[in-house]
Amino acid sequence: MTLGDVWFSSKQHGVNFTQLLEKFNCYKNPEYTAACYVVSHPEIFYRIDWNKSSGPIGWYWGEWIGEDDNDENGYWVEPTIVGQLSSSYRGLVQSAVELYTGSKHYFDLAGWLGNANDEVYRLFVQSLEIRRDRFVIDVSE
Repeated sequence: MTLGDVWFSSKQHGVNFTQLLEKFNCYKNPEYTAACYVVSHPEIFYRIDWNKSSGPIGWYWGEWIGEDDNDENGYWVEPTIVGQLSSSYRGLVQSAVELYTGSKHYFDLAGWLGNANDEVYRLFVQSLEIRRDRFVIDVSE
């Protein structure tokens, strides 16, 4: 798979994606690559201080300490950045976290599908394609 095979919502989305792949050396890890793809979207990318993030979704947990950081239902408490996003982008971030960890998060696929616009839906489907395959993205093209 090459970058030419990946759908991007804009040229800047592709540029941000390449930057994150290089920053976190994610070429051979589909969990990291799918997370990079989602958070490289300009609506999300520019809200994050990438100098403080240990990975493509490290910013999501911030300085996680332990079980006290879970809400009353045992789900992770989301960062302020996620709350600033529209509900469809919030769900997209939650899906990326879910694809990355497979843990308890607030992603509700059925509810989100009815709310996501075409662009966000395409981002989601592309992130699934990236996550499910075991490929190396060739960024030389």
